Amino acid sequence: MELYQLHAFIAVAEHGNMTRAAESLYTSQPAVSAQIKSLEQSFGVQLFHRSAAGMTLTDQGRALLDQARLTLAQARTTQDLARHLRGNPTQSLRIGINDAGPRLRVDALTRALLSDHPDLSISYDQGTSGSVLSGVRRFDLDAGFYEGPTTDPSITFTPLGTVELCIVLPNAWVNRLTKSSNWSSLSDVPWVFVRPDCSYHAELERLSEKHGFTPNKQFRLDHSSVSLELVREGLAVSMVDVEFARPYAESGELTIWPHYQGKIPRSAITLKKRDSEPAVKAFRSAVARVFSDLQVSA
Repeated sequence: MELYQLHAFIAVAEHGNMTRAAESLYTSQPAVSAQIKSLEQSFGVQLFHRSAAGMTLTDQGRALLDQARLTLAQARTTQDLARHLRGNPTQSLRIGINDAGPRLRVDALTRALLSDHPDLSISYDQGTSGSVLSGVRRFDLDAGFYEGPTTDPSITFTPLGTVELCIVLPNAWVNRLTKSSNWSSLSDVPWVFVRPDCSYHAELERLSEKHGFTPNKQFRLDHSSVSLELVREGLAVSMVDVEFARPYAESGELTIWPHYQGKIPRSAITLKKRDSEPAVKAFRSAVARVFSDLQVSA
């Protein structure tokens, strides 16, 4: 049994799908499939029921899932102890970020953390909301920032306001797409979207179901900022943060579709069972101070 196999096991359990699990781990679907098969052979039990609809845990898989998470946490504790024994007792804090540093006040957050814990080793890992949430669940991350509905009972969500979303389109398509609020017109043009575990993708799926249209997801990117370039070049429409889109719209480089304006919540997240750990407590305390204007409490 290898730790990377446990990471794969937990990812498939959380996503219920090999492809999405592979995307969250930044690896290939065949690699995840092989890791699950090898782990099942090592354990001597079947971990998942496989069907066309996806993968669900067997009774044996459910019994082993929490233990797998605990094993990864214990492995990290062992690494921290080894660091201490080497004469480097610095405590580490791994934070997942899903947006540009200034918008998440990373500079102020770092100063707040170091003011109380000057020897704290801090790493910021860039990802999507979905990958950050998975990282916190798997103990890969100690804390992070997340956009979207806050429904997981195992996670502590600290509200940090909202993110305003809009749909942007090339100027050449304005007459074609803005005359009416008919969502079906958006099915006839190519879309550029971010990874399926991004909060914007989840919002687009919700709108698709609500309004009965099917986006033509022709382009996929890892960073939403790049999608604005494709829109400016007249290649696709996209859903983006209003704050990013507004300067382009004001300079006449693209158009914001007038028939949609959405909001999704932003939160700082930690795993509830870890909220008493010193590094996690330090993060929550720093967030409360840095985002005090949003009436955040630790």
